Amino acid sequence: MVQPKVAPLGNEQNPVKLAFGPSADAPKVLAASQELTRALERETGLRFKLLVPTSYPAAIEGMATTLAAGVRAGPPDRRRRADPDRPPRR
Repeated sequence: MVQPKVAPLGNEQNPVKLAFGPSADAPKVLAASQELTRALERETGLRFKLLVPTSYPAAIEGMATTLAAGVRAGPPDRRRRADPDRPPRR
């Protein structure tokens, strides 16, 4: 069987896909993440595409079907932001 030729990961034709945790307000999450995307692209030279799945099962399915190269499962620990000296949870 002949395998289709796939563009290298991280270029315009095949960007690295990052999926954030599900959100009822996906456009707001995507808009807030634009600075992150620009920083990642600037530092790595790769191209990224941000995704916000509609549910956790959709995020898991995306990982299983290689729609997402990485998944951010939820919001950052708010307690950590409130008290930066607090050690991270284990």
